[in-house]
Amino acid sequence: MAPDGISVSGAAIDQMMPMHVQIDGQGRIAHLGPTLAKLDAANFEIGAPFSDFFEMRRPPIIGTLRDLRRAAGKPLRLRLRDPFNTPLTGLAAVLPETGGVLMNLSFGITIVESLRRYPLTSTDFAQTDIAVEMMFLSEAHTAVMNEWHKLYRRLDGARTAAERDAATDTLTGLFNRRALEDSAARLISAELPFSLMAVDLDFFKEVNDTLGHAAGDTVLQHVARVLRSVTRGHDTVARVGGDEFIVLFLGETDPVAIARIGERLLERLNEPITVGQEIAQISGSLGSVSSLLYEKPNLERMIRDADEALYESKKEGRSRLTIRGAPDAERS
Repeated sequence: MAPDGISVSGAAIDQMMPMHVQIDGQGRIAHLGPTLAKLDAANFEIGAPFSDFFEMRRPPIIGTLRDLRRAAGKPLRLRLRDPFNTPLTGLAAVLPETGGVLMNLSFGITIVESLRRYPLTSTDFAQTDIAVEMMFLSEAHTAVMNEWHKLYRRLDGARTAAERDAATDTLTGLFNRRALEDSAARLISAELPFSLMAVDLDFFKEVNDTLGHAAGDTVLQHVARVLRSVTRGHDTVARVGGDEFIVLFLGETDPVAIARIGERLLERLNEPITVGQEIAQISGSLGSVSSLLYEKPNLERMIRDADEALYESKKEGRSRLTIRGAPDAERS
């Protein structure tokens, strides 16, 4: 019987205090509120001693049911004897009829962490419990963070795509002049040796004139694939003009090695290219220089010297590679 003759049913107590525990006059668990009973990791047993499942933390003097009755009305700090040592706050009231104790419990500020451990929702708490508001705040925070991460991923993807587009030739997918300059600047700044090869297509104008510009685009895309196939992943391959390409070979300055690469490239460029129902035939003229030829390498100077070597290849009959030696004094 409650004060002033008001009788409160067990169902009403369960609804108003879903995280309560009733302790009988012998200090044993007589009843658990429905939310507390859902904490399966605690392995509660009705009829087992209260102290088997709950450790009193404050006040520290509580060791018996008598001590607990004396602490009625005072804030309590407990810890579940579960695998997580879940902290709880509590408030106890003496049950005169049985000599036992009714203790209402709460997760307190650990509500969010506890919700990760146990499958609880807002319906497991009294609607007046601050835990409900904290759950709503946690859910709102999670929703906002999820949306923020989605937005960040979209923005990051857009930024990456924009950077890729800004550095890529649209038709061939190779790097463009800007990306070539950035790559060369990094190599020169780091004082890393490299060779530069200029590539110019022979008879490309004839393809455009006889088969059309669409066929020319197909040929350029084919050449891009060939250039990728004869270079390494860390080399830089760029389209810098209509049918002009530049390759930076990182760490490769041996003329013999460059000559072998050039031979493979020329062989591939000489292969007939199927364009619809037609066959396009091109070749390539190549010119190459090494960064080791220069006291202070400069991309524009190296391209100019490689172009001069390339034109020597054209004068010698095309479809060949000219590797330039040390620049002469008057061009230094």
